[in-house]
Amino acid sequence: MPSYPSNPNRYPGTRSAYPSTPKAYPGALSAYPSSGVPPFSGQFASLFPAAYQVLQFDIGLLYGSVPKATAGNTATTIVSLSGVIAGAAVPIWVTATSSASIGSGATFSVSYDGGATQAMTGVTPTAGVSIALTGAGAGLNIAFTAGTSVSGNSWKATCAGIDDQAGNGNDATQFTLASQPIVTVGVNGKPGLLFDGADDIMPSVLQLPVPGTTPWCGAMVMRRPTTQAANDRLVNDNSDRGGLLLTAATSIRLYNGGTFGPTATGLPTNTWGAVDWMFSFSASDRIHTGSGAVASGTGAGNDAPSNMNISGAPTNVEVLMVMYAPASSFDPATFRAAVTTTYGGSVAV
Repeated sequence: MPSYPSNPNRYPGTRSAYPSTPKAYPGALSAYPSSGVPPFSGQFASLFPAAYQVLQFDIGLLYGSVPKATAGNTATTIVSLSGVIAGAAVPIWVTATSSASIGSGATFSVSYDGGATQAMTGVTPTAGVSIALTGAGAGLNIAFTAGTSVSGNSWKATCAGIDDQAGNGNDATQFTLASQPIVTVGVNGKPGLLFDGADDIMPSVLQLPVPGTTPWCGAMVMRRPTTQAANDRLVNDNSDRGGLLLTAATSIRLYNGGTFGPTATGLPTNTWGAVDWMFSFSASDRIHTGSGAVASGTGAGNDAPSNMNISGAPTNVEVLMVMYAPASSFDPATFRAAVTTTYGGSVAV
């Protein structure tokens, strides 16, 4: 995994713009502790300044340079994406609206909301010539190679990287085009990443401590569109340390270096929910999924994870954010209140 400098232009690709100052949050955060922590800015890193890593997919997203052709796409043209989006990241879907050759009648539309509405229609490309996107995609450009289009075929923008909002340089990157997750509509105007369960995986350079010496917590917002086979890896490192296993339709279990921990059952298939957990190599190990009960009482191993992945199996899962922090600085109630503030009441907490 290459290392990147800490300046915001370290990625040479297409990425969402990140504001230089946090936007003021207009509402109050429910259940916010009276600890002197600044009001929630919409950035989870502002709530947990000691975090090891915060990956929040509506902030600092790097688009892949080649959107994925969806299943059944038989067009021979290849779509590319370049530039820097002026606003927040959005799902970019390109759809062929005619069957013809590029430059000889091929037309396309572009959507930023999962195909519900077409923001651009009648797009008529010339091979190799960039076309500026408008509306929510302003700042980005698409281009088409010589070839043919097939009416109804589509391409979806992917994610090549996410900046670590904790400021520690623990970015997640994936430069293998086939393994990049698709950028989705997500929830409440906040985009997500959809991992296909075949080869999509988002590695990072995050190193976590030995939990028996320095207990640590993880947290994420996710849903699984389908029921996976037993023990699919939701997050883990390359040696099955510090992981979450999807063990059944409603079950998620802690796992570290060959030792199983507690299992929580509060998040059914195809349901958005908050998930938080702690590794401590003791009976204090715990996991809380969705609105279910907290499961604890079994130590889950004492290995120190390195290079943590999202979708480590890989796994069919859609994710909005992931973070890790020392247990001493992480408050589950604060995290879950922030989830509701950010993503709305449709996410189970």
